Amino acid sequence: MSAGLIAFLFSLGAGTWVYVKMYSHTGRGNGRPALIGAGATFVLGFIVLYTMLRMILH
Repeated sequence: MSAGLIAFLFSLGAGTWVYVKMYSHTGRGNGRPALIGAGATFVLGFIVLYTMLRMILH
């Protein structure tokens, strides 16, 4: 698999996990902070993982 696909899948999983944890922590009716946190986790995780995997795989 390519570095981009691996980074995308791991970041998607991390973002989903953060969303679930933050959604239950902030109150089940307030999803906006959970979405912001999950989005930030996804973007940051993707950048870090993609950079690391590019160095390792190539």
